[in-house]
Amino acid sequence: MGSLKERLGRLKKTADAPVISASIDPPEIESLGASWERLGAMMHHNDWGQFIIRRRSYPLHHAHGLYRLGELCGEAAPLSALGAAAKKRNGRKGTGRNQAAASDSGGAASPSLPSVGHERLLFLDTETTGLGVGAGNVAFMVGIGYYESAAFVVEQLFIRNPAEEAAMLHHLRERLAVRDMLVSYNGKCFDWPILKNRYILNRQKDGATDPVHFDFLYPSRSLWRNTLPSCRLSSVERERLGLSRIDDVPGSLAPALYFQYLAEGDPALVAGVFEHNEKDVLTLACLAVHLTRLMAGTVSTARMEPEELFRLALWLDKVGRAEEADEAFRELLGRDSDQASDYWLPAADFYKRQGRFEPAVSLWERTIERKRRSRIAPLTPYVELAMFYEHQQKDYDRALEYAEQAFEKARGRLTAVRKEGGGAEEIEAIRKRVDRLMTKRDTALQRRNARPKPDSAKRGGKGNSGVWQQMLPIAGDERRYRELTERRTESI
Repeated sequence: MGSLKERLGRLKKTADAPVISASIDPPEIESLGASWERLGAMMHHNDWGQFIIRRRSYPLHHAHGLYRLGELCGEAAPLSALGAAAKKRNGRKGTGRNQAAASDSGGAASPSLPSVGHERLLFLDTETTGLGVGAGNVAFMVGIGYYESAAFVVEQLFIRNPAEEAAMLHHLRERLAVRDMLVSYNGKCFDWPILKNRYILNRQKDGATDPVHFDFLYPSRSLWRNTLPSCRLSSVERERLGLSRIDDVPGSLAPALYFQYLAEGDPALVAGVFEHNEKDVLTLACLAVHLTRLMAGTVSTARMEPEELFRLALWLDKVGRAEEADEAFRELLGRDSDQASDYWLPAADFYKRQGRFEPAVSLWERTIERKRRSRIAPLTPYVELAMFYEHQQKDYDRALEYAEQAFEKARGRLTAVRKEGGGAEEIEAIRKRVDRLMTKRDTALQRRNARPKPDSAKRGGKGNSGVWQQMLPIAGDERRYRELTERRTESI
C-alpha cells in the first residue's frame, strides 16, 4: 500500500472513483451480499479503487472436452513457433491463391523468441460494450486464466460502473507482470487494442505495452478454414475439442445484458455472461493443448479429411516442424489418388524446398500422367521437370523434351484465354526456356564432339526465330524440329 497522498492522487485520475479510507487498510476481498455471493463473486480493492472479482480454481486433472487442463504443463514450448510464424506473416506481402499457399508453407521458429512455459501464459477473453475498437468501447468483463501451483485459476474481473475500470485494469497489469505471455482468440485485433485504449485513457500507459501474444485465431484459420463451417471459437471447440455447450449465452448478447444490469442492478442478469466467459478461457487452455500436440505429431491423422490433412502439413511447415509436416504429407499421399491427386503439386513444392528432389520428381511425373489427356492440364509439372533436368541433372535433352511439352500445352490453352487477354506472357516465358535449352544442348554437343557449329546454326542470327531454326545433324530429329518451327510460326 502507498501513502495516503499517493493513493488519493491516483484515485483523482478517474472521476467518481470512491476514496478508500486511509485509517484502516481495507481487506483485499470483502463480501458483496447474497446476490453476488450466489455467483461466487466478491469485492476486490487495490490502490486504484475497487471492482468485482470471481475466482475459481480447477485441479489439473479437470477435463474440458477431449483434454485435461494439466496436459499443457511442461509441454507449452512449441507455442514459441506461433510467434515466429506471426512475424513472418506480418512481414509478407501478396495476394491470390498461390500466394496463400506459399504463405502457409514457409517459416521456422526464430531463436530470438523467448522460451514458452505454461507458467508464463495468461489466457485472456473479454466481454465488451460494443464490437468496435474505438475509445467508446469498454471491456466491462475481463476473463483471465493461469496456472498456479497444482491448479488452473480463472479470474473474472467485472466493473459495475466506469469508476471501477482503473482498478480492474491495474489488477490485469499486475497479472501480466508475472505471466508475461498473452493467449487469446482474435485478441490481437480486438481484445488487446481495446484494453490498450482503456489503459491510455485511464492514465496507466505502462499497461499499454504490448506483451508477447499468441493469437489462436491465426493457426485455427490455417488449419480449418476450408473444413469447418466457421473459425469462431465456439465452432472450433465443438468440432475439434469435443465440447458442446448447453444453454450458453451467446457473446453477442453480452452488451445488452450488461446494459440491462446497469439499469436494474440485478447481478442475476449477467450470470450467463460469467459462465460464457469462463468457458471461453477454459477452451483457450485446451486449444493450446491441441495445437501443441499437433506440432508434436501426437494427434492421430488417420481420420482427418484430405483438406484438413493438407492444411495441417502446410501449417506444420510454416511453424518450422518440417519432420511432422513430412509425416502429414506421407499420410496424405498414401490416400487413394482420387482424394490425394489435388495435393500432389503442393506436396512436390514442399519436397523441392526441402531439397528432396526424388519424391518431388515422382509427384510431378504422376501429375503429368494423370492429367495428360486433360485440356486444362497444369503446366507446372512440365516446367518444374524442365528446370530439374536443366539445373540439377544437366540433361538438356530431357529438359528440352519437357519444355517443348509445356509449350505445346500452353499453345493449346492460348486460344481459350486470349479473349480475356491472358496467356501471352506465360507462353512467351516457355518459348524463351525452349530457346535457351536448345542453345545449351547445341553447345554441349559441340563441346562433346569437338567440332564447329553447323553453318545452318550460324545463319540463325541472334533473335528467337534464329534459335528456333537451328537444326542439329542428328538422324530422325530434323523433321520434328522443322514441324515445331512451323507450328510456332503459325501461332504468332
